[in-house]
Amino acid sequence: MTRTKDEAKITAISEAVFELTATQGLAALSMSKVAKLAGISSATIYIYYADKKDMLSRIYENVKTKMDAGLSEKIVQQTTLDDKIRTASQHFVKVFSEHPREARYMNAVLLSPELVDEACLNLAAQTATPLLQLFSEIQQDDSYIKASSLVYTNFFRVPFLLLEAGASRSDIAQATELMIQTFHV
Repeated sequence: MTRTKDEAKITAISEAVFELTATQGLAALSMSKVAKLAGISSATIYIYYADKKDMLSRIYENVKTKMDAGLSEKIVQQTTLDDKIRTASQHFVKVFSEHPREARYMNAVLLSPELVDEACLNLAAQTATPLLQLFSEIQQDDSYIKASSLVYTNFFRVPFLLLEAGASRSDIAQATELMIQTFHV
């Protein structure tokens, strides 16, 4: 008999992962610690995930999909490249503000990609397509400084870092405008 997956348990596991990531870091996180914090048995967690890598990967995929939802549509509605950059930044400020624990988890995975599987990394790259297309547009426009996607990606992390530091929306908007000016030749 196959056991059905309980969405409440999946949510509890995800919440425990977010909490442990914030307090202990991804490397120190274990299946037993997650199970204990989620209020389930150590055996139960294996109904949902094969191992730590599988758990971190599937949770990251869910978070990344949620965080990137609607980004492409917002970007294509803009006519200027500056407005596209501003819109992408505002999108991430909004979702990171609404989901700070998930944003911290995403950041932790980005800093330790070896902890997730190849399928997860592929989905992350696929959902990042709107940003990668934006970076390509920036690189093709002669009025912008040419840089690698890695450089542009890290500029887009600035709002997250400012949110973590307790910056106001006004400060973040100001940083976004500085970021846009920095991109220009």
